[in-house]
Amino acid sequence: MSMNAHDGQTYFSAGASVPVTPGAALMFGQIIQSGPDNQVYLANLTNNYLNGTSWNVGGCVLVCLGVSHSYGIGTAIEWGVSPSVISSLSGGTGVAKPVGNLFLISPNAGGGK
Repeated sequence: MSMNAHDGQTYFSAGASVPVTPGAALMFGQIIQSGPDNQVYLANLTNNYLNGTSWNVGGCVLVCLGVSHSYGIGTAIEWGVSPSVISSLSGGTGVAKPVGNLFLISPNAGGGK
């Protein structure tokens, strides 16, 4: 699951990575792109980034770092935490689709629904 922190849109994602190992992490990210610094632009950019296909590489040893790229949109850096003390390094690809909105906010309306 992923969530756009600007407007609450949530996404279900599925993918594959190499090596194949079970794991979990809580991750945050920042899209590397310039543009207006307003809520509507950032919400739309993030939704476009999250909705679709992407690739990523990253690693964890309690603290996680990574890079992901959404085809046609841009690249993001990611950071987070993992409950595992076992080190991991992986690369993969995936797809995400919207499933709902936790904040009930429409970014195109510039405010609440």
